[in-house]
Amino acid sequence: MEGEKKRNFYGDNYLDEYFEDNPSYRDNAKWMPEAKIDYAAVIFGAGTALVITLICLVMAALWTQAVGSAVLDFSFLVDITLVVAVLIGSWRGCMRVKTMGLAHGALIGLVYSVTGILLLAVLLPINWFGALQTVLMAVGLGGLGGVIGFNYKLSKQSSTWRKGPTRSTQPSEDEYDDYFPRA
Repeated sequence: MEGEKKRNFYGDNYLDEYFEDNPSYRDNAKWMPEAKIDYAAVIFGAGTALVITLICLVMAALWTQAVGSAVLDFSFLVDITLVVAVLIGSWRGCMRVKTMGLAHGALIGLVYSVTGILLLAVLLPINWFGALQTVLMAVGLGGLGGVIGFNYKLSKQSSTWRKGPTRSTQPSEDEYDDYFPRA
């Protein structure tokens, strides 16, 4: 008796046995892969952003030495470089993952900004309130770039349905004239 399944007075509960073996359609694990953070993509995106920042700042330093201009606003240049580097780094990093573009992008922005701030803290005195603002800005921009990179990759994978109808499937004017003759 203990090993047998409980039966109701209508007979066999075949639906109970069916739902035990087959999960509900509302079960997300059936449709979506398990969401995990891909740390390789986070490191790749943050590294890409750091390399872009380093290249831009070295080019700016060389430009000021070559031109001899002392009137260059490095603060504005660093802000623009941060925006471009985080967006490109999170875009490239999130193109590698199949889930959680926002989380991966935000982590890329966080790793990039914290690494940059710690590297600068070794060399220069830092305004920590400004550093917190930089971290928050990088996390927000990284999330935006992550969503763009994730959706860009998905759009490339599913672009075949957007090619549109071919010429032969579109109705011609002759078919229109067959049903509705023109005066």
